[in-house]
Amino acid sequence: MTASTSPASNAEQRFLDGYSCSESVASIFATHFGLPEEPLRRAACGFGGGMGGMGRTCGAATGAIMAIGMALAPDDPTNAAARSQVKNAVRTFLQEFEERHGSSHCKQLLGCDLSTPEGYNEARSRNLFKTICPSFVLTAGELLEQLLDK
Repeated sequence: MTASTSPASNAEQRFLDGYSCSESVASIFATHFGLPEEPLRRAACGFGGGMGGMGRTCGAATGAIMAIGMALAPDDPTNAAARSQVKNAVRTFLQEFEERHGSSHCKQLLGCDLSTPEGYNEARSRNLFKTICPSFVLTAGELLEQLLDK
């Protein structure tokens, strides 16, 4: 990662290189925090396509939520105030993501149901994973950068 390239644009490039949306965001921000990326990339793998291809919460958003937890989760899991900070950051992230894109769910974002073979094939035939999804990864990265810089 070069100094002039933002984590958000690196996440977008990683997605274009073949990583899932969730892997792209989570793994780039792991390295941004000085953490090893491979364990988080592996944990994020199942969240692509809206939680395992079910069209639920966008994988780029779930990858960002994982990164928020990495950045803000307290060492003491009984620290209610710090846990509240994490929840508030996640809410803020999701609200801003939804303001930009109208939803945080793959079915609404893509206009097809990835949980069915027909819907998945439609997304592929319309090239949505290459034309629309990169913008969700970039948005997730940008919002995450803004949120964590505060």
